[in-house]
Amino acid sequence: MANKSLSIYYQNVRGLRTKCAAFQLNLLSNNYDIVVITETWLCDGIFDREIADDRYVVFRQDRNLTLANKKTGGGVMMLVRRELGALSVAVDDYSGFEVVIITIPAHALAATADLQVITVYLQPDPARLPSNIDCLVKIMESLYNLNTRNNYLLIGDFNLPCVGWNNYVPNYLKNSTTEVQNSSMDLVESITFLGMKQYNLLQNYAVNTLDLAFSNLPLIVTGCRHPLLRIDKAHPPFTVNILDLNITPLVESTVPKPNYRKGNYDSLNKYFSELHWETILNSDTIDGMLDNFYSCINESISKHIPFSKRCSNNRKYPVWFSSALINIVKEKSKAHKLWKRFNNYRDYSEFCMLHHRQKQVQRLCYDQYICGVQNSIKVNSKAFWSYIKCIRGSSNYPKIMTYNSRKYVDGQSICEAFNVFFQSVFGTSSDTNFTLDLEHTSASDSISKLHIDKNMVEKFLLQLDVNKGARSDSIPLLF
Repeated sequence: MANKSLSIYYQNVRGLRTKCAAFQLNLLSNNYDIVVITETWLCDGIFDREIADDRYVVFRQDRNLTLANKKTGGGVMMLVRRELGALSVAVDDYSGFEVVIITIPAHALAATADLQVITVYLQPDPARLPSNIDCLVKIMESLYNLNTRNNYLLIGDFNLPCVGWNNYVPNYLKNSTTEVQNSSMDLVESITFLGMKQYNLLQNYAVNTLDLAFSNLPLIVTGCRHPLLRIDKAHPPFTVNILDLNITPLVESTVPKPNYRKGNYDSLNKYFSELHWETILNSDTIDGMLDNFYSCINESISKHIPFSKRCSNNRKYPVWFSSALINIVKEKSKAHKLWKRFNNYRDYSEFCMLHHRQKQVQRLCYDQYICGVQNSIKVNSKAFWSYIKCIRGSSNYPKIMTYNSRKYVDGQSICEAFNVFFQSVFGTSSDTNFTLDLEHTSASDSISKLHIDKNMVEKFLLQLDVNKGARSDSIPLLF
């Protein structure tokens, strides 16, 4: 990704709740660095992984319907490539509009300053618009005063039809209330004073420009040929290219892991049959026997099970991508690079053909995967829960947890928070002391009298489901 401008996609989608699957499928056909969406209409019940694949980190602010006194609407979201290392910037919760702010570190851009991207949605309510604009101006001035050397991109749906744009120069129109007109002028003048310029000149069906893109960096704004969702005629989508920025490629660390499905189990059986188990398990304690046993198991794995390098990061492609679809994606990427490099119409035609083919095969693979998961719930619930885990993104602890209005950001503090919580739930009691009277306790059976023969062990081993995952020893049942 070196020597490449930062590519950003913007669209007002007017509701994403019922369009998540279509949005994610179309997103997989593209390779934007940042995707900015306004009017998401999302709620807490929709997971981030239902919206975007693992290439992106999702930053979003759903509308607080209680504070806004609305039934639906609003909401902003940014999808940022993981290799950019974007960080969220906290702002106050304004009931009148939604805003998401991220900071991309300078080292990720091979630049001398951080890039802050601000996404905003202002409600087209003349009664609230002046106060919301005033809040937005204060936010921008606060960000600028914290670090005047940063680069900025302010993008979103401003809903200001009273401001027209002619050759990047604002033209104030008298088609709104006096308060809205004055606030609009204050916004444009304040942003201009901060050294930023508005670059989007695309007009909607009413010859207005409601979606704006301000920046102190040179931008190239163009209409989008392949939108991620159906176009709203009031908000034409567009792409933004920020020039003079390089993106440092992500160095993916790999961890070798045993591939048990390709193991040589004939040689494993021979290896185990030649071991002198009586000598190996000759120990004074059970713990010693167990250590010797697993020492032999681990040695056999290292000798007869091949190891493959697997990326420690998330999957590059979704779980339902077939090998044929992955090949189409790679070929499309090659054709796109050739077209951008040589500007050859033949390369562009091939890119368009592969882009269309990817969308068709992608939809087919996704439908087949979802159908298979639904049909296998009764006989194999593992596929269903694997799909749920894929949607949620991970089953691990989140990076930040909150308890009693306090945030915990590392593993040690999160464990301590759980400890405090469980202590508050399971209080101590004076009746919990218990003493075992060993002198008057007897047992009729002894563990040394238990008898386990080979047939019993073999019977229970054959009952194991090899499709189940590994247990606490990290060794799968297939082994």
